Amino acid sequence: MEAVVDCRGPPTRRFYRVLWRGYPPDAATWEPERGLGDCMQLIEEFWYSQGMTTEDGFIPNLPSENRCEWCCRFFRRAQDLKAHHTRGCPARPGARAGSKSERAVQRERRRALQADAARVHMGTNDLESVLDFGYLGSDFDANGDSRRAITVRAAQAKSVFGKLHHIWSSDKLPEKAKLKLYSAGVRSVLVHGHESWDLDEGAQRSLRGWNARCLFRITGRSVAEECRQPTSDLVSRELAAGQDSRGSSGRDKCSEADLSAWLGARCWRRRRSAVESTPQALC
Repeated sequence: MEAVVDCRGPPTRRFYRVLWRGYPPDAATWEPERGLGDCMQLIEEFWYSQGMTTEDGFIPNLPSENRCEWCCRFFRRAQDLKAHHTRGCPARPGARAGSKSERAVQRERRRALQADAARVHMGTNDLESVLDFGYLGSDFDANGDSRRAITVRAAQAKSVFGKLHHIWSSDKLPEKAKLKLYSAGVRSVLVHGHESWDLDEGAQRSLRGWNARCLFRITGRSVAEECRQPTSDLVSRELAAGQDSRGSSGRDKCSEADLSAWLGARCWRRRRSAVESTPQALC
């Protein structure tokens, strides 16, 4: 590297135009600042020649320049730069909002805060303050969020589904038998403890997608087709039925079928009791 001849971008995303020793000036390339750690002297000399310092130096884009701020690629037309951004610049960092990595970071922060919370004493024993715990095969979150439980059960069911790969790919078993095995051996693992889940629209879409990605390996249909018209609907059969029996206040309410069965049994007992007591009254 011979010299730094130009710069673009703010201090957080700087690119320097580097002139390489033994090459003509038109062979100079734009390099990110993070890759020039061994050339700080040349960088300081450049900013000194511009009358600025390394910390606050900034050279804005020229009005005629159509430069991508992430990869420092120059385009002849503004619409070409817009198309580059629409397709997605490879150098642009991905958004972490709502991603798994962001949720994992937030969860670790909540776990640390929960561990530092005030302890609860029961007699001479101190109860441990935890963010989540398992009970009877179900996962419970201190914030009452059921997404964690859904994620854990989905991972466990996916592990079981992978172990039965030889069954799903078998040519000897009919599709109906495979679906029965899927329902008994895989889906039952997923929906265990679903009565405590909050099945909002997002959770239902996630579960339908999970179910479709499994079913397409069994039926040969596409994932999109299994999402729209599933061969074996997971949400409406196992999950929605359990959620319909929960009131808006969160307290369990019996379904109409359970209520009818209870009333029928109670009326039958009363009628039987009346019939058995009639001979005693006549005597």
